[in-house]
Amino acid sequence: MTLKPPNCIGQFDLNLLHYAVGGLRARDVYDREVVLKTLLELAEQVGYRLRRKGLKGRTVTVKIHFSDFSTITRSRTLPDYVDGDGTIYRVAWELFLANCGRPPWRLVGIQVSNLADGACEQLSLFTEPDRDGRVCRVVDELREKYGRDVLKRATLIERK
Repeated sequence: MTLKPPNCIGQFDLNLLHYAVGGLRARDVYDREVVLKTLLELAEQVGYRLRRKGLKGRTVTVKIHFSDFSTITRSRTLPDYVDGDGTIYRVAWELFLANCGRPPWRLVGIQVSNLADGACEQLSLFTEPDRDGRVCRVVDELREKYGRDVLKRATLIERK
């Protein structure tokens, strides 16, 4: 008996198993807030890539590379498929804070895997709809029409 994947998995390139980005620093970072801002930027990039391809994922992974070149990865699988920046960031933030150890850090990365076609979604009676993903899709449309900097999260605005 041959097991076949669900239809929603067969609708995208199976060679693409995850979306990942990383933020590399030329020097060690000691400030946890700088790393958390980097995670927010990375979550936005991964979320945008997922939405652009019409995909959603259930597993969020954080990679932490320390200044002594040791590396750890930690993952959490969610009950529902997501593509919203806020949800991806919240999980990455929790994973980082629970596993970051002591500074300095050199690299952080976010990966979303366990992907499915965004059109193939199982609705649940017990969880709220993905409002974060809907808001992000509107932000994506505005950024594509008026440029990347038309909307920016306040925490990512550089002070002069």
